Amino acid sequence: MKKIFITVILVVIVFVGYWLISPFFIDVRVSESFPAELLSQVDGQVDGQITRNPIEDAVVMTGNFVGFDKIHNGTGTVSIYSSKNKRGDTSSSDIKTILRFEEGFQVNNGPDLYVGFGKNGKYVKGSEISKLKGNIGAQNYDIEGVDLNQYDSVWVWCKAFSTPFIKADLNHVAENITYKKATADLIQVTLPFPDAVVGKDFSVIGKARGNWFFEASFPVEVLDKNGKILAIGIAHTINGEDWMTTNFVNFKADIKVPQSYIGPATLVLKKDNPSGLAEHDASVLFPINIEY
Repeated sequence: MKKIFITVILVVIVFVGYWLISPFFIDVRVSESFPAELLSQVDGQVDGQITRNPIEDAVVMTGNFVGFDKIHNGTGTVSIYSSKNKRGDTSSSDIKTILRFEEGFQVNNGPDLYVGFGKNGKYVKGSEISKLKGNIGAQNYDIEGVDLNQYDSVWVWCKAFSTPFIKADLNHVAENITYKKATADLIQVTLPFPDAVVGKDFSVIGKARGNWFFEASFPVEVLDKNGKILAIGIAHTINGEDWMTTNFVNFKADIKVPQSYIGPATLVLKKDNPSGLAEHDASVLFPINIEY
């Protein structure tokens, strides 16, 4: 009887040990497409005009994952999509909202990993929406009914040991930002914000993927209310950051607008395109107001 008891204990220890340790050496790959049922509800039009890719029209929040140490680490982009973003129909019962880990997502695998939310830099226990489907690849999670106002970050969390693996701070995507062959995962502007009031001299600050630059710079334009160029500036990497990377690189551009101009304008940040070929053009633009 004693031998049987010892055998059972050993089997349990081996099983638990395998459950705890094996995920660190096993990758689980997934590759889920963007949900067709959500895409069918977003037409990519505003006032009858086609504005962007319907998928881009549905995105409301994005963030980039960062790790905590060499073991608990990963990269990738998380996006939250809603079919009401451009449609504006908040009363419809068929509104779809999903959280998606985009292509390129990966995290070191581990036991008992879940997808959940955080607030003010801390994980909110009990916020889990699902077990992590895989530690590599694109994947979708239905978050219909989740009050996103209660959270500001997405986490991959190990419930067994109450340990964080990665987290991504969420940033709202303004509806009046227009992306042309670009996304918020390629370039993000911190200042000025859309519809901001600026002076004749102002700075544009943000971050962009290394391939947005060429020779550590890219062009920035300010257009007047008629679409004519008011000013041209050059964004440069800050503090000599290495732009030969696919990671985000911080930039700053100093802009000088003619003293005679006051009124609405459009800020345009262009991907540097040394080839001159139209198919390689990309930009992000949004309105600002020049008032002093």
